Order: sequence, then C-alpha cells, then structure tokens
Amino acid sequence: MDIKELNCINDPAFRRLQCHDTKIVDGILLENHLFLISLLPCCAQLALPYWAKITGRIMNQRTDEVLLNIMVTLFDDCGSPLTDYTDMIALESGEKGEFEVKLVEYHDRAKTYTILIEETKQL
Repeated sequence: MDIKELNCINDPAFRRLQCHDTKIVDGILLENHLFLISLLPCCAQLALPYWAKITGRIMNQRTDEVLLNIMVTLFDDCGSPLTDYTDMIALESGEKGEFEVKLVEYHDRAKTYTILIEETKQL
C-alpha cells in the first residue's frame, strides 16, 4: 500500500520546522544538524515514542573536557516559546560527538525552533 493512499502525507505533523537561530558556547563547533520527522502510526507498522527529532554533530575545539547541554526550543508563528527539549553529551578535547534531541509531544502551533548549546557546570 502506498503512503499517499493512507493520506498521511497531508497530515500537518509531516511539516518540517525551520531553524530560527543557534547559540553555541565558545570553543564548540556545530558542524551540522537535521530535523527528522518520525513516521506516524498510519504510515508505519510501529509508532516511535516521539514525533520528530533534531540530530547533529558537534566538535569540542577546547583543550579540556566539556559536558554540554543541548536545548531545542519550539516557537509559534508569533515567536512565543512553546516548550523545550534537551540532550546532554560529554566530549574530550578535540573529540566529535552526536546529539539527538527527541521532540516527544506534537505541537500543532510550532513553526520554528532554536538550538542552544551550553556548558553544564560540573559539581
């Protein structure tokens, strides 16, 4: 059966959000990122526990190890924040790593998102 026959493609949850801004702590390089939409239950045999995810590759250009918090904030068309989702990653000096922020709840008013990568202070 074709996905188009299931009328999933017209579902608003298949709409990709646009990245509005990225803010990154000094010494960390965001090499790339992707916004990926999960297939809805009507289009897949098994629904994933999130409707989309933002995944990316970062590099620690510092001389010390860092613990990073990656926060994605969803915004509506007026620029008001709707919700935040996070992931954490530890990187040695010069190391590259990947993050994956899962957007658990679908927000039909979401239009854009931002990515904030900041250092988490270790205790």
